[in-house]
This record gives sequence, C-alpha cells and structure tokens, in this order.
Amino acid sequence: MLACARATVPFMNPETVDNPFGGKVIYLPQTESTMLDARELGRSGPNAHGSVVVAGFQSAGRGRGGGRSWICPSGEGLLFTLVLADPSAPRPYGLSTLPLRAGLALARALEEDYHLTARVKWPNDVLVSGRKIAGILCEAYPGFQLLAMGINVGLRSVPPGPAGNDAAALRWPATSLAEQAGSPPEHGELLTRVLYRVQAALKDDRWLTELNERLFGLDRRVRFLTGRPGDQIAAVGRVMGIAESGSIRIRRESDGRELSFPGGELEFFEDSQEG
Repeated sequence: MLACARATVPFMNPETVDNPFGGKVIYLPQTESTMLDARELGRSGPNAHGSVVVAGFQSAGRGRGGGRSWICPSGEGLLFTLVLADPSAPRPYGLSTLPLRAGLALARALEEDYHLTARVKWPNDVLVSGRKIAGILCEAYPGFQLLAMGINVGLRSVPPGPAGNDAAALRWPATSLAEQAGSPPEHGELLTRVLYRVQAALKDDRWLTELNERLFGLDRRVRFLTGRPGDQIAAVGRVMGIAESGSIRIRRESDGRELSFPGGELEFFEDSQEG
C-alpha cells in the first residue's frame, strides 16, 4: 500500500462509485491504514462483504512484509481495501493467488480503459513500461479476506527519488497513470473500473493462462531469494511462469530442474530488466 505525506486532500464522493460487490464505499480523508479499517469491518460478519475503504491520506500504510512504504502526496494515489466475506461464494482463489488475480484485474483495466500495456510482476506488483504503478497486499482472517491496492494516479504520486532505503524501490522506479496516460482519471471512476475487473478476475477459470501471458519477466534470467533482498539465493535460472497455486516456477540453470516457490523475491539480471 501507499504511505502518503500530508497535503490538501481532495474529496472523493463515494456516491459516484458503482461497487459491483454490493457493499458500501467508505471514504476517509485521513486514516492510519485502510487495511486496519477494513479489518474491523470484516470482523463484523458476512454483511461486510464487498465493503470498500478508501483513503485520501494514510499515516501508516504498509506493503508486503510490513517494512515497506511508498511516499506520495495526499490524494495523488488511489488507496483502498476491499473486504471479501461472502460465506456462500466459491473460493477458487487462495491468499497466494488473490494478489495475482487482483494484479491481472488492474492490468486489464489499464489496458482496456487507459490504453496502457501493463505487466503483473510476481508476487504483488503491476508495472507499466517496466516501472511500478501499483502494489497489492492481501491478508486472510477467520471468515474474511482483505484485498488492498495502492495505485499511483497523479504526477505527484511518484517521489523524485527512491522511497526511503527500500531496495525494491531502487530496482523498480515508480510511474503514475498521469505520466503514462497523459492525465489522471477521477478516483471514483478508476475505483469503479478496477472493482469490476477484480470481480471478473475472481470468477475467471482461465485467469492463470492470461496471467502468464501478462507476466513480467517470463523466460528472463533471475536469482530467486528466499525472502527480502539480501537473503539467501535459493536458485539461479529462468522464469517459467506461475503455477496454479500462485507459486513462481523457476528452471534452475545448474541442472535444468524446474522448482516452484510460494514466496520470496525475484532479482532480475541487468540484461533482463525489460519484459
């Protein structure tokens, strides 16, 4: 998710959002984290299904692993968390595939609505022109799941340099919808379009085929790290795609064996940064 610096917060009217999940849309000009707010909603029971918490400013937004943040002025990024708590709905997605389905959904929206070519970078980022335009964070609790997304919308959502000391930011510079599409969309319009694509992706039996077609770094040479950058190198090889479980498939150089990893980091060799 995105952690934003204070600035004037433009109001987003939740009444303008068409939520296909049928839940309420809650707009908070300022909050600690939409994930925390949505978690409280999820604990209220199945009636929370489809609720969306949107923030203009987050004081403690976080990314995967809990130690990452992204700096942007308030109102420049679309920051939201969706509650998935329908007990009668089939669950063809697990926590390892949910961020990938959501990434596919955003990639579809960026292509179909804004004419951008987007790639899903395993396990939870969306890239345009090889630069990060969005991050996704999912969590599971008894009876519900949370899907959080931070999308860089305005020009000022992208900091002039890497965010803090985050090594991931050094390797994957940011971009925004305004930079890539020429002008930023209205946040309510963008949220509606993304939610509809998320709903479709959660029901799509062929999602994995399309995801692999949109996968950033397919057949590129990588080091696979077992955790955050700097952790042990588990394999050196080529990206073969995503497994049905959501794991990354790597063909190891040393013996040609295909390995599958449920979590960790991909470190691309410099000659493999594009694609």
